[in-house]
Amino acid sequence: MDTLLRFVGLNLVYLITLIPNVTIGPARAALYSTMFAYDEHDDVNLVREYLKRFKRSNRDLRPGCSSPSSPPPSSSACRSGRRGIPTPPTYR
Repeated sequence: MDTLLRFVGLNLVYLITLIPNVTIGPARAALYSTMFAYDEHDDVNLVREYLKRFKRSNRDLRPGCSSPSSPPPSSSACRSGRRGIPTPPTYR
């Protein structure tokens, strides 16, 4: 029963953070990575882990923000709550 409630909570948070054409990419990426984390470790707090991964995915897609492999940005847009239009990631 506890696992069912954890997944219901995860799905509710996913639906709340899912704004079509704006955050669908980060929301799906966070949901998938949370499910893979749960597959590896059953004791993961699903909602907390999803929100952490959603914030990271959303931050990485904002213009002017750094990717996880580059140094921290000097722009305050990434640290503040302001959102830009998500841009697709560049692949090299």
